[in-house]
Amino acid sequence: MDNFHLFELINAPAELHPTRLLLALLVARWLIWLLPPALGILWLRAGNDTRRELLHLIVAAMCAVVVAELVRLAWPHPRPSALRLGHHYLAHAGDSGLPSDQVTVVWALALAALWTHRLSVLCFPLLTAGLLLGLGRVYVGVNFPYDILAALPVALAGALAAWGLRHLLAPLATRVIASYDRCARYLQARWRGMTA
Repeated sequence: MDNFHLFELINAPAELHPTRLLLALLVARWLIWLLPPALGILWLRAGNDTRRELLHLIVAAMCAVVVAELVRLAWPHPRPSALRLGHHYLAHAGDSGLPSDQVTVVWALALAALWTHRLSVLCFPLLTAGLLLGLGRVYVGVNFPYDILAALPVALAGALAAWGLRHLLAPLATRVIASYDRCARYLQARWRGMTA
């Protein structure tokens, strides 16, 4: 089955009911924005070993975004709106949609989590969230299905790159965590001084 036919099967119909449209937009546009606060809360509640693993996940996501940009440069692929295909419920820039950036980031976090000790439990929830996000983006007409499928090998490349860089970046992670600890102690002392 080709990309265009799959898109037609998944893409939302014309005159979508407002409730379904709201749910689709929440998934396609806003689901990704749950990640930064969730990772931030995890960082605040975690010990230093878990923080190191969180930094590893962030490096994997950054590497995956770089790989995604290289794929876009090598093989630009228009979005459905540029080809005037399907129904579009979410405005987007006219850049290449392959691979989907948002899905790439979520899946890179998921695959990098798989290789950690403390955060491996996040792998399958993040893979599921990425799949929902991808289907939502096809449903509202922002991406083709192959844009979503292409995110998986790109995310894997980012996770593998982060794994390869882990020893090189370990001293930097130690410095980041030490700086955070110093700032946190300073802020706690200031807070105690203000409330005393």
